[in-house]
Amino acid sequence: MKKSLLLFTALIFSTLVMAQRLPENTMVWSKSIPNKKKSTYNKFIGETDEGVLVTKTTLKKELAGNYAFPVLEVYDRHFTLVNSRELDAKDGRGKALYEQTVLLDGKLYLFYSRIAAMSRTVTLMVQPLNTKSLQAAGEPYIALETQMPMAVAREDVTNFEFTVSDDNASLLVSHVAPVGANKNQVIHMYVLDGRNNTDWNKSVELPYASKMFEKVSQSVDNLGNVYLLAAKYRDGNKERKNGRPNYDYVMMGYTAGGALDFTHAIAAGNRFFREMQVAVTPNSEIICTGFYSNYEIGFGWSGKPSPAVTSFSNERSNPVGGVYYLKLDMKSKTVVKESSTEFSMDFLTRNLARKDAKKAVKNSKKGKNSTAFSFNLDDLIIREDGSVTLVGEQFSNTTARTVKTVGPHAINAANHLTTGSTTKYYSYLDIIAVHLSPEGELEWAEKIAKKQNTVSDFGLFSSYAMAVEEGRLHFVFNDHPANLHYGGNGSLNNFNPRKGRKEAALAVVTLDSQGNKSRKHLSMPAGTSVFVKPETSRQLPDDQLFLFGQYKKDFRLARMDF
Repeated sequence: MKKSLLLFTALIFSTLVMAQRLPENTMVWSKSIPNKKKSTYNKFIGETDEGVLVTKTTLKKELAGNYAFPVLEVYDRHFTLVNSRELDAKDGRGKALYEQTVLLDGKLYLFYSRIAAMSRTVTLMVQPLNTKSLQAAGEPYIALETQMPMAVAREDVTNFEFTVSDDNASLLVSHVAPVGANKNQVIHMYVLDGRNNTDWNKSVELPYASKMFEKVSQSVDNLGNVYLLAAKYRDGNKERKNGRPNYDYVMMGYTAGGALDFTHAIAAGNRFFREMQVAVTPNSEIICTGFYSNYEIGFGWSGKPSPAVTSFSNERSNPVGGVYYLKLDMKSKTVVKESSTEFSMDFLTRNLARKDAKKAVKNSKKGKNSTAFSFNLDDLIIREDGSVTLVGEQFSNTTARTVKTVGPHAINAANHLTTGSTTKYYSYLDIIAVHLSPEGELEWAEKIAKKQNTVSDFGLFSSYAMAVEEGRLHFVFNDHPANLHYGGNGSLNNFNPRKGRKEAALAVVTLDSQGNKSRKHLSMPAGTSVFVKPETSRQLPDDQLFLFGQYKKDFRLARMDF
């Protein structure tokens, strides 16, 4: 009995220390910001001498895809509004769609696309903006032009992908051209160098048929070199054949100007490569890393059956079995190191309730998948010594369609009528951080317990914001107050914005350079509290994270100082 009591006391003490030991940080909240047009802030653009730039639009437009031109605003260090302008495009003909606003090395650019229905072309335009007045600074110009696919959804019409370099000075925009299934794939690339205000564009035809090729990720380094990573199918365009992977990866590098520099094939073997990314280390080495699985994708609904007929889909489920690492020499492009490291079952089942962990282990032994092991790769953190930290999140977006049979519309009617409803479920759970040494060896892996299950709210207040500070990683997210001293055993309390502010807190979990974890709750605005919208957040200087918080009609900007 005494041993049990001592053990229990030790566990409580260690948990309290873990929850409270954290480098000092300060939350600075704005006053409640008037909001007459039911707008919501959706992206921090950057910071200039004038202040912090942020875009906002109506919630209705944001949920529809945020393709209407937003309002661009500037706030000073005290969150006082300095300037505001509704962005627009007045040049040319055809419908204009908003794409992005980007700040590169202190220079501000507005990107929008023009659609010409008659010629079925889509043109990406660039409009430089003055950082003080927010007005046009010169004439707009063409970045790249592509053909319009035979598609209805807007995201399938333009579908430009934007990526910024680590030093925030170079921008890559790419577009996979809509070609026939049997034609070679064409990719349009545009790179803008904010330092010199120079750019280039290139359309490259790959030696792979469109149906055999799928772009996975892209990156641009500080010198403007471009790296593309893609899946290349071996036989047809199916992910698996006879239960094994039917694809390999291929990495392509292009020098500034668009000339092909190298192509490197990455054999999958028996691994199912998932989301992977390419980066360049401070030592000018090319690395490609990400998660892989030993199973094919595919989950079934595990809920209880009901009298109604229910169809179910699960989007973006990526089971994780281990981490893959590849390093290439920058000059010779030869392999310096290639390795794969399996995650232990103890790590994968961490933070799971005993019943769920037992079920996950049982499924694994049978060669089946488990949603508990599904993580998406969100970011690569490249350290000064060439080591890298992979950050991901357990996320699923599911849709349930329920169809019920009702009685006939009349007593003598022969047919019964049906009625249906669709419900979307959003689940943002644990965060995963995996650190690899400069040689690609697994040094530590950690899971951060988080539980955000919501229904039909678009996941607006779910997920997390992240900041990097002197080797430490800070993760900020909406949490349940009862989770502050969670020690890794049992179930978490769920954060749900529909439950109100009494069942919500703002948590920050910090991982130091050795993977040691500490957790605490941050202060809220005086006399009130709001929910943070993580997708809007952004780290601007090295020691500040900017956030947006909202509760009903209470809108506030915030800054977390480290």
